[in-house]
Amino acid sequence: MSLGFPESDFPSACAKFSIEKHRIATDRSRVEEGAWVGEQAFVAPDVTIGADAVAVACSVVLKDLPAGMVCSGNPCVPVKPRWRLV
Repeated sequence: MSLGFPESDFPSACAKFSIEKHRIATDRSRVEEGAWVGEQAFVAPDVTIGADAVAVACSVVLKDLPAGMVCSGNPCVPVKPRWRLV
């Protein structure tokens, strides 16, 4: 089914995706090692996403996220630890 837009206008996980083409600003925010940012999440400038943290899809990250936490919401807040200690 076609929506009338060229597929190349939408970012995806394919090799054709380029930061330059889609004008994603990455110079002011910091994503530390092992952290994940979900699809369609908004990350404000000057925000740090801590090591091994997860910002789930569609979250609005306005403040720094602590390391090792799963965070979600609008505004994005820590929900639970990413790793369960046994």
